[in-house]
Amino acid sequence: MIKFKVRTGGPGDEDARPVGCDVTTAYLAVDGLEAQAREELNRQGKTIVLITHDSEVARRCKHTLIVRDGKLQNASPDLAPEPDRARPKAKSLAPSGLLDWARMVRSALPLAWGNLFRNKVKSFLTMIGVVVGVSAVLAMVTFARFTERGIMASFNEMGANKISVDGRRNWRISAKSKGTIAFQEFSLSKDIEPLRRIFPEVTRYSPALQAWGQYTVSYAGRSIEQVRPMGVSPSYLPIANRRLRRGVPLSEFHVDSRSPVCVLGFEIAQRLFVGEAPGGQIVFVSGDNSSAYSCRVIGVLEPQSSNSEWFKPDLQLIMPYTYFQSVSSFWQSQIERVVLETCLLYTSPSPRD
Repeated sequence: MIKFKVRTGGPGDEDARPVGCDVTTAYLAVDGLEAQAREELNRQGKTIVLITHDSEVARRCKHTLIVRDGKLQNASPDLAPEPDRARPKAKSLAPSGLLDWARMVRSALPLAWGNLFRNKVKSFLTMIGVVVGVSAVLAMVTFARFTERGIMASFNEMGANKISVDGRRNWRISAKSKGTIAFQEFSLSKDIEPLRRIFPEVTRYSPALQAWGQYTVSYAGRSIEQVRPMGVSPSYLPIANRRLRRGVPLSEFHVDSRSPVCVLGFEIAQRLFVGEAPGGQIVFVSGDNSSAYSCRVIGVLEPQSSNSEWFKPDLQLIMPYTYFQSVSSFWQSQIERVVLETCLLYTSPSPRD
């Protein structure tokens, strides 16, 4: 705390006593009084002591003292008293151009740098707080995006954007039923293609024909039971998120020409072809109440786990659905299931995000 001892007036002057006033009144005392009036008050032994942060007001006083960081300093040359004259029109302090901005920054940087070194501990703690706060926000945003990406990717792998449409025969139709059309099977041209025009969110589709019963795949004296043959189109593997470990996938040519080719599940290839490449080899498929048929291996799928006891992806044998229809019974050759893929629920953000 700085104490001022003010001596006003002369001996016996009863009016020479300090008078306190608010900031507004003090400003009026400086700006409102003419220079002669202030000099007359000063000759009477009266002095106006004004505490202000306004440099314009300070310049209108005869004596100026500066208190900075609790210490009394000499008067600044910029605050030297100036002759009493008509005050010019106040100029706007806001920078109006690039040059004004540059001057403002140039004048503010030394002051900011000096304040940083004047209070080193406070500046250090402030910087630590800013760094910790920004780091915490960035960490939370990064963690939230990582979690969202992982959750949405898991949903997609589980089939969150996959739709399975099943159509079964209506065995309850009787001779008394009127106006009822018996459903036989899905027609890709009459049922599925119009569905894509109505719902543009459907990006691709594939028939999914499955053989039920006990099926066995054999090759060179080795055989595997509980195999699940499937007839699909080339779009099935991307829809089911199945990837090839080796070889090539099914193509539209295989479907159109009913080619006797197949893609094996990982476990089938691993158990049948020990130390031998499965590509190009011929395997034989046989099942209950059905004749055996053969197909040429063109690819092997990546392993995929499943919690279902009856659905084992690594024991699937995938072939063109047209070839599947030609070697299967009448009941199994009907297209009663179609799998659809809709627009993805999650897409990876661009590098700019």
